[in-house]
Amino acid sequence: MATEIFRTNWRGWASSSEGYAVRIVGRNDLQYRDESGIHHIFIEPMTKWTEIVVDTEAIPRSPLLPEGELLNRLRRVFAFRGWTLIESGG
Repeated sequence: MATEIFRTNWRGWASSSEGYAVRIVGRNDLQYRDESGIHHIFIEPMTKWTEIVVDTEAIPRSPLLPEGELLNRLRRVFAFRGWTLIESGG
């Protein structure tokens, strides 16, 4: 298995070599993009701006991408960007 590689662009997307990308727009919108389109996930930044609460109830449900796999992808992007993912059940 090849090592996953991330890169960023000037629009804020952190793109993975596995075909998905993540960016934060505004205060509360995490955008997750893959072959199925763009999905919006509610987030809340904490006082320390690198700590971000992700509302797991707002994660889109899809048989093609289970919630656990999407969370794993978010964790990898967050680690790449130097952010801390804090899960919240809603």
